[in-house]
Amino acid sequence: MEYPLLHIFSQFFYHDKASIVGNSAALTILRDALTRMLEEKISACEIQAMTNDGESYAVALILNDNPWDHETWNKLAVPYIDDYASEHREDAISPHMLFEMFNKEQG
Repeated sequence: MEYPLLHIFSQFFYHDKASIVGNSAALTILRDALTRMLEEKISACEIQAMTNDGESYAVALILNDNPWDHETWNKLAVPYIDDYASEHREDAISPHMLFEMFNKEQG
């Protein structure tokens, strides 16, 4: 059995490159989940993956088709992890909160 090895690296700051590194098993699972979400208009789902140290984790996938000026985009926390660029707004919506909102709507 090929384990779905997947590493997702966030941007450190604005305009930095985000990276997804995965083996065929993980990228196939990711592709299939994204295709299903788009075809069936599923707004939130999770896939399971593993890092190279053997730790498994869930990847939350969220389809947010709201316009750019909608609250679910305007208040969405920025993805940067460096201190000076990270999210500082108290009312920011975390990806976890957005997943729960969208999952409840489709539920």
